[in-house]
Amino acid sequence: MKYLLFLAIKSQGKKARGFTLIELLVVVVILGVLAAVGLPNLLRQVSKAREAEALAILGQINRAQQAYRYENGTFARLDQLPISGINNARFYDFSNHLTPTATQSSYRAVAKDQFTNDIKNYAGGVGLPTDGRLFPIICEARSTLQDDVFVISSGGCSADGIALNDLSAVERRN
Repeated sequence: MKYLLFLAIKSQGKKARGFTLIELLVVVVILGVLAAVGLPNLLRQVSKAREAEALAILGQINRAQQAYRYENGTFARLDQLPISGINNARFYDFSNHLTPTATQSSYRAVAKDQFTNDIKNYAGGVGLPTDGRLFPIICEARSTLQDDVFVISSGGCSADGIALNDLSAVERRN
């Protein structure tokens, strides 16, 4: 009896030793499919996080321009504004697009060289139309390959840009 019990236990141990090659291949294929599906989404989220830097700083610049205009009667160059993020940005270089006047200012956020094809470029500006209301705007390039986005004097975006404060444009963007 003991011998039969011994043989039963011994034969059970041989059956549950490991995985077959087919089982391992199935697991590798499943992991490969999950990675192929998930990686593009991860990269898109990383790009959005980097682009948030430009949007935040352009928003600061727009608010600072409005305050400067109320106090001085003209818009400022970027180096005249008290915003530290302009010089410390990790992903973007900020520059004036046009020389600021009493009625408009325009500036750009261009991706630094190592991120040129990964993130979109942006532009911002503040205008003073004839009705006397300050009109801030932020424009986004339509793709990462378009470098020539800027604010035009009529308070809109160039042909390569989408106005982010226009609700219909935001719907097209998503």
